[in-house]
Amino acid sequence: MKKTINIILGLFVAASLVYLIVTELQTPQTEQKKTVEKKAEKSEDDRLNIYYFHATARCNSCMKIEKFTKTAVETGFEKELANKKIIFKLVNIDKSENKHFIDDFKLYTKSVIVEQIKNGKQKKWVNLEKVWDLLDNETQFSLYIQEEVKKNLDEAKL
Repeated sequence: MKKTINIILGLFVAASLVYLIVTELQTPQTEQKKTVEKKAEKSEDDRLNIYYFHATARCNSCMKIEKFTKTAVETGFEKELANKKIIFKLVNIDKSENKHFIDDFKLYTKSVIVEQIKNGKQKKWVNLEKVWDLLDNETQFSLYIQEEVKKNLDEAKL
């Protein structure tokens, strides 16, 4: 009986040691997995915001800018829109909660702005001022929007 107990205790100690060794070997992988998960969380904060800022009163040109911009973004960046690397937003600057955008982006008229967000903070923004010059040519307008968005995607490494 004493011999059986010693064998059982020996097996228990051996099993405990194996468990500790296996647990220690898995810890670096767990830490590595946590690091990868944190990077993934950060990347959710990395994106481009594409804004079209308009007023409540809207002329034909304003409506064309919205339509052409939306079409250019939706047709050129379907994947990026789906995975939230690009967010397209229409913003009425006449609403009180949106007035800050006038100062934030130095707006003086209806505008298309591409804003780079990195780690949840604004890295850079650009006003696509040529939209007014390209209103009579939807193809050139769309190419301009798509080129600028692509340039910002590449620059932001999204």
